[in-house]
Amino acid sequence: VSVAAVNFKVTGSLAVRGPGAEGPEVLTAAPTFRWADDSSEDHYELRVFDALGNVVWEKLDVASPSGNRDLEVAYGGPALTPGMVYQFRAVSIKDGTPISRTEDLRGVFSLAE
Repeated sequence: VSVAAVNFKVTGSLAVRGPGAEGPEVLTAAPTFRWADDSSEDHYELRVFDALGNVVWEKLDVASPSGNRDLEVAYGGPALTPGMVYQFRAVSIKDGTPISRTEDLRGVFSLAE
């Protein structure tokens, strides 16, 4: 494979603002997910996973903000189970292709029991 034939670019991850920006976070109410804007995307996809890896809720059409602002999306899925551990993941999409995502170890949260 020639180097000229490969189109590959390494990008930084999307910064998680909350919940779970610095470590697992215990919440008292349904979360609002916040992360940094990528600034070169068409839209975002947001998914919430439970501790077993099941998708609990997803919003695949999160619009890009104007003015390079952080994104905020309120949880809109079924009731979350107190004590269960969850993680949200956001992916920026450009021309139908994922270009960046939140870090693997961020965005972890649970609801207080």
